[in-house]
Amino acid sequence: MNKKVQLILNSLLTVIAAVGFSGAQECEKNNVKDCNKVYNSIDQSDGIITSPCYPSNYPNITVCKYEFIGRTNERIQLNFIDFSLTGNHTECYYSDTVEIFMFIKDKYQPVQLLCGLHQLPGPILSYNNKMQIEFRGIYGGKLENARGFKLEFAFIRHYGIKSGKQVDNKCDFIYNSNETKAGVINSPNFPGSYPINMECNYYFHGNDNETVEILFSYFDVEGVFPCYGDDVSSDSVEFSNYPSRDRKLKFYCGKVDHAFTLKSENKYFRVTFRSNDRLDGTGFRASYKFISPIKNETRTQYIEINIENSSRKLNISILLIFIGNFVFFKFC
Repeated sequence: MNKKVQLILNSLLTVIAAVGFSGAQECEKNNVKDCNKVYNSIDQSDGIITSPCYPSNYPNITVCKYEFIGRTNERIQLNFIDFSLTGNHTECYYSDTVEIFMFIKDKYQPVQLLCGLHQLPGPILSYNNKMQIEFRGIYGGKLENARGFKLEFAFIRHYGIKSGKQVDNKCDFIYNSNETKAGVINSPNFPGSYPINMECNYYFHGNDNETVEILFSYFDVEGVFPCYGDDVSSDSVEFSNYPSRDRKLKFYCGKVDHAFTLKSENKYFRVTFRSNDRLDGTGFRASYKFISPIKNETRTQYIEINIENSSRKLNISILLIFIGNFVFFKFC
């Protein structure tokens, strides 16, 4: 290759590199400058947020704050679509992070720190109508080819419980046999952690002679047995065949590693979930169904039995009467 061609190639590479570097700088400049935002439910009910330069590597020395302000009876739910940050992936030391702040006692307080390359965080539900998240990209995405994050946010009133009929924007839900015979219930924000200071009621109303059967496939509610007391030291789930407390049924809390079933005594059943202001857990998921009694169908059948020996011969007619699972007989 002659010197002239080499000179031309070197010039082209220099231009390409300069353009690429300029493009990266432009991305960093534009995204970082515009990454502090306030989202108000009056202006939009939902949206998508990404880290600077997403899905490319985010720049280093980056701090972005996103604040969410909803109406009085609204909460904010975050669902991460992608999450890839540089750094220690276990305890978030020496890591780029996303930190969650809840509005508690008139100020924002940190409640959760997220980091890592490959683990997608679960849904996050605010404690009230305000929440803030802070992205700190100190090391930058280039070190570990980290993309940053992408999330969906929404101002909601259903607490992450999408089944049943909600009552007056409260965490109270009605399940009526006339509308559906079976379905699913879950704790607020499941499979993410439930918020503190919650009380949610699930009311089941069956038709006459129906009962309710609830199968819990997952149960992890922070607390220790007996789950109930004056100090309210545990989160709990209460079950009752009445609107008031049912002393025949115990409170449930803790982690249950196996599925379990509860059945009502009559057509009405209530499930009440309560969380305190201390710790939170993942909560529960269960399926329910309204069960009708088995109808007793009656049917009859004649049979003849011949008994014969050396001295006598008998012919016996028997009427079999089937009622449900029972069999009665009558000699004719």
